[in-house]
Amino acid sequence: MKKFFEISKYPLVIALVASVLYVVDALVAGSIKPGLSLMWVAFAVWTVFFGVDIKQRLKALAEITVGFIVATLMLLISCAFNVSLYTVSISTLLGVFVMNLLVMYIDNVKKLQTSITGIFVGIFLTFSGLGVGYNPLNSVAEGFTMYGLIMLYSVFGLVCGLVSITTANKIKNKNSLEKELDSSFKK
Repeated sequence: MKKFFEISKYPLVIALVASVLYVVDALVAGSIKPGLSLMWVAFAVWTVFFGVDIKQRLKALAEITVGFIVATLMLLISCAFNVSLYTVSISTLLGVFVMNLLVMYIDNVKKLQTSITGIFVGIFLTFSGLGVGYNPLNSVAEGFTMYGLIMLYSVFGLVCGLVSITTANKIKNKNSLEKELDSSFKK
C-alpha cells in the first residue's frame, strides 16, 4: 500500500492542477462566450513546454506571439491573392511559403535565440482559434481578443507545467532523502 501511495502522489498533483485549470477555464472562457472552453490551449502549451525552465517559459510567450503574428500574416497573404476557387491553393501556398521562410530565417539568427517550436505553437494556436469563432481578420477587436485569450491560456499552461515539474522534483527528492535515511539507519 505504501508503494501505491508513493506512486500515486504525482498523478494526484497533476489531477489537482488540471482540476483547478478546469474551474479557471469555466470562469474565464464561460464568461466570454457560453459553452466556450479554451483548455486545449493551456494543455497544448503545458505539454510542449513541460520540462523547460523559467527563462525558456518566458521566451515561449514571445515565440507564441511571433507565431500569432506569422499566422495572421499568412491569413492576410492568402486572402489578398484569393480571387477565385482556383487561386485558393496558390494564395495559400504563397502565404505559407513566405511566412515559413520568415520563420526559418528567424530560427537561424543566432542572436535571437528563438525556438522554432514556440513559433509553430503560436501558429497552431492561432489556426485552432479560428475553429472556436475568433478570426484576427474580422476586426482589430476580435484579433486582440483572440491574441489575449491565446496568451492568457498559454500562461495558464506554462504555470501548470511549472507546478507539475516543481512538485515532481520535490516528491522525487523527498523519496530519495527518505530512502537515504532508511538505508543509513539500517547500517
